[in-house]
Amino acid sequence: MPDPKLEVILAARDMTKKAFTSFGSQIKLARQSVFSFKGALASFGVGLGVKELAGSFLDVAGSFEQMELKLDAITKGKGPETLERLNQWALDMPVNTRKTVDTFAMMAAMGLDPTIKKMETLVDVSVIFGEDAMPRVARALGQMQTLGKLSAEELNQLSEAGINARKYLSEAFGMGVEDLKKSNVQIEQIIAAITDGLERDFGGAARNAMNNWQGLKATTVSYLEAVSYTHLRAHETND
Repeated sequence: MPDPKLEVILAARDMTKKAFTSFGSQIKLARQSVFSFKGALASFGVGLGVKELAGSFLDVAGSFEQMELKLDAITKGKGPETLERLNQWALDMPVNTRKTVDTFAMMAAMGLDPTIKKMETLVDVSVIFGEDAMPRVARALGQMQTLGKLSAEELNQLSEAGINARKYLSEAFGMGVEDLKKSNVQIEQIIAAITDGLERDFGGAARNAMNNWQGLKATTVSYLEAVSYTHLRAHETND
């Protein structure tokens, strides 16, 4: 027998995905999707639960504005377009936009280049080892970049998150950690070897998880938050 809650999440995600394509477009449809989402939840007896899923509209607006300001500082004035790009990507992944922005900001601050490919690899890891793995792995790699050298502390942090980075380094360079420390291998090459290993072992996990309960819940929260923010921006434009 189909799970009614799962059907609600699937239906709501599809409704909001069709209605919401970018912050600057289809505002009328985005407004309608908020109420359609409520109706879908109510019809299955789940209750309106909007606060539990996305917080109040004002909280959502404040969160998005804070994310935009953070990204504006990091990208030197490209906050709005960076937020839209990250948000659009996060809407198709089992990850919340807020966590995406926080991880992006941390990687950028530590000297890592937070490309979408690297971000997706981190989400793949978080699907396997839990959502906390995303910032934990990013932080460990960022600390390596900041220090400019390999150290046992960061490798141990990765091990605690479930990542066998020592294996990736041995496979990539044919030497143990102590020998690698004495070598001329640059820290950028070491970080690249670890991220390549993560991609080999866990690549595709996030997209495969899009239709399970955890993935559907995460993407639906992101969709509802995005639609809510668009709804509020429409009111601000009309006022």
